[in-house]
Amino acid sequence: MVLRKYQKEDQPALEEIFKMLVPAYFGAGELADFRSYLAEHGGTYFVITMDGKIKAGGGHHLQENWGRLSWYLVHPEMAGSGAGRKLVEHNLGELNRQGVERTEVWTSQLAEGFFSKFGFDVVRRENHYWTDGIHLVLMERMETREP
Repeated sequence: MVLRKYQKEDQPALEEIFKMLVPAYFGAGELADFRSYLAEHGGTYFVITMDGKIKAGGGHHLQENWGRLSWYLVHPEMAGSGAGRKLVEHNLGELNRQGVERTEVWTSQLAEGFFSKFGFDVVRRENHYWTDGIHLVLMERMETREP
């Protein structure tokens, strides 16, 4: 697995992975939001490749003194491979280097357990937020600093 920065030509492959995850993890209507995110925050989005093919992606962006993890996609054949973990750890490291005080992730009940492994705690839930049956789970973690 090779982790690298997103490049504009990666978008079609990422959209194919996105479509594989509909309707289990995303609503079909969210594809336009994903495209907008890449257009605005592609500079802090990363992909994982295997044999030269895109297999996963995930990014972050800053909001004042806090960070947000966004749009984590893992090809179904890569489930349990560690690709998602590698992306989260990389993005948390990037945010930590920028001195964020807290990091949040807007996810669903389907990925809540995954993000909890990184110290994220639930701060809000909203049923059927993303689409019917896929609920918003807003999670955050406070970043600690050595004195």
